[in-house]
Amino acid sequence: MFTLYAISERPSHVVAQIIKTMIPFLHLQVRDWEYKKQKLKSLFDSSGFWNSDADEMTSDYHYKVDTGNVEKNNKEIDEILSEEIKIFLEFFNFSDYGIIITWFQTTVNGQHHPVHNHGSSGYTAICYIDYDETIHKPTQFLAPFNHFIRGDALYYDPENIKEGSLVFFPSVINHYAPPNFTKVPRTILSINFKLRSGSHNTTDEIFEKLR
Repeated sequence: MFTLYAISERPSHVVAQIIKTMIPFLHLQVRDWEYKKQKLKSLFDSSGFWNSDADEMTSDYHYKVDTGNVEKNNKEIDEILSEEIKIFLEFFNFSDYGIIITWFQTTVNGQHHPVHNHGSSGYTAICYIDYDETIHKPTQFLAPFNHFIRGDALYYDPENIKEGSLVFFPSVINHYAPPNFTKVPRTILSINFKLRSGSHNTTDEIFEKLR
């Protein structure tokens, strides 16, 4: 999460204020992971044609989009991760949701995924399926603003990522997968959600939940 600190000047004194400008991420560990991993791997193995670019990554995303088969596996993945999706919806007080598209992505031997985002609205989830925290790196996130003094880009490097980690984040946030220079595949599942708010939690309410 990124937190912005500001100082307000008033005629007779200076008041230091904390302005809670935050990026609402949620990191869960999938329950019954070994069982659910096998279900996800079965979908992975039967995912069909893969679009591979040796300089980037291997994924079935463009095959699904190009063939108009964007809903393939959506129902199955919704069922497999139903418990975690329910926690996500309740945490942010979303009243309803739909899965737009799901896809698998693998990197190996220097492959990577450059900086990108998943659109201007909704949420995205990343589930780490084949991931060795001793040799692989998690997806890196960039704040939607730079450091106000130095002008540097601000990065968020999630902690405690391991197999079975499921990270939800706003789709608009830029992110990238660092190069995997090993021969051991790093495989993730991505999910794009469309959402409807209930009486949506305020920033302060979400901040208190994350304290």
